[in-house]
Amino acid sequence: MPEFGGVENFDRTQNGLVPIPRRNLGVLRLINLDDHAAPLTEFLGALVQRVAPLGIASCTTVDRRTTTSHCN
Repeated sequence: MPEFGGVENFDRTQNGLVPIPRRNLGVLRLINLDDHAAPLTEFLGALVQRVAPLGIASCTTVDRRTTTSHCN
């Protein structure tokens, strides 16, 4: 919060962006906002092997778009 200098009773350590864990499953990027969630491999269990015949791991990206938002 670069523009909050001098604001009274504002604790920068308690306000701001927080890291969000990301896990990869083939080409899929999965996030979970629950700090107490089980690890992805534990949560998915045998599902990874069950969907392996679908070929998810060999999928490719056909389009990528990047946007920039000036916000907090």
